[in-house]
Amino acid sequence: MASHLTFTVKTPKNKENELFTQNLIKMIVEVNSENYEEIVLQTDKPVLLDFYATWCGPCKILHSTLEKLAEEFKDTAVIAKVNVEENTDITVLYGIKVLPTVMFVNKQERTDNKIVGVRPINEYSDILKELI
Repeated sequence: MASHLTFTVKTPKNKENELFTQNLIKMIVEVNSENYEEIVLQTDKPVLLDFYATWCGPCKILHSTLEKLAEEFKDTAVIAKVNVEENTDITVLYGIKVLPTVMFVNKQERTDNKIVGVRPINEYSDILKELI
């Protein structure tokens, strides 16, 4: 007769939160010069591109909104970030002058949708819903 042992491992809440946050971060893709074409131009999904810098306070505030959008649109859109200091070629391509700036790409083409600064989450999600 076989016996089965079941073990339950409890992790501290902070570990669970850390794993959840790590998974959300994975849903937000970091775009750079090497992967730009693959992530932005070769997908059938709409792409939200957040242009940011690590020193930018409003960019840090926007990150929590991006995490929520990444969860909401995980199967239907790509939520991506572009570090303007490390990817000047992409920054120049999009004409970014103010941070944060969010641009939208759909079917490999830039849309007229552009959000400068930090706005309520529904402004980002409404644009993504239109593009899906």
